[in-house]
Amino acid sequence: MGPGLDAVHRPGDGWVVRRASLRDKALMRVDESRLTATYMLASRKHGTLYLGSALDLIARVADHRAGIGSGFTAKYGVIRLVWYQPLMLLTEARDLEYRMKKWRREWKINAIEHNNPHWDDLYPVLIGARLS
Repeated sequence: MGPGLDAVHRPGDGWVVRRASLRDKALMRVDESRLTATYMLASRKHGTLYLGSALDLIARVADHRAGIGSGFTAKYGVIRLVWYQPLMLLTEARDLEYRMKKWRREWKINAIEHNNPHWDDLYPVLIGARLS
């Protein structure tokens, strides 16, 4: 199959090739080189938070840092990656994002501080940069 195509079995028609729907694509893990995740950005320790999900976390955070990820993050300087949860499917990442958006702020802070008590920026480590 070529990109964006898949084969489906239709009763009476046998196997047919069709374009993959957006729903099908969202359910797939498209590329092993991408890190699909739900993530939180912060402006500083206990500062403004942004919660999102991404098919490619490294590219998405790079966009936020460049000021093109979202108007909200650009306006409030929310560029520090302080928490992320890798997931296999984009649908899982979005489901977790939507559940977490209903959480109280305190619960989100607890999630961050469980593994990142100093609210360090995890992006340099994520891209393989050495910290001094």
